[in-house]
Amino acid sequence: MSKLSATVVSITSYEMLSIVTFDVCGHTLQMMSLDMQKRLHEGDKVVLGIKPWSVALVHKKVEQSSFTNQILAKVVRIEEGELLTRVVLEVGEERLESVILRQNAADLALHEGDDVVAVIPVGDISVAEVTDV
Repeated sequence: MSKLSATVVSITSYEMLSIVTFDVCGHTLQMMSLDMQKRLHEGDKVVLGIKPWSVALVHKKVEQSSFTNQILAKVVRIEEGELLTRVVLEVGEERLESVILRQNAADLALHEGDDVVAVIPVGDISVAEVTDV
């Protein structure tokens, strides 16, 4: 699981649903949560958890998309397996991991040093830890 340091920017809630906006190295990420177990406040420092198979990769930002979380990242390492490819990304000082099908990685023709956009669904981000309670 990738872990990213973040700061809570805003929280919008309605009934049991909350949308939490974070700043990660100058990038905005949003998380959707049903009945947040941990009470968060604006300005809280947290560590976000993101499963590597939840991170899709594209070469350019998609302007018209239902995906809110699109982060510009740099490919720093590619590890090809028999079926899957692990791609390690750099976002500012943070590391993010994506595991994709080997064929999809080949179709993208990824190389170390490439700039890509990491796309993460809002429901696939979690707060792993609150660091300044």
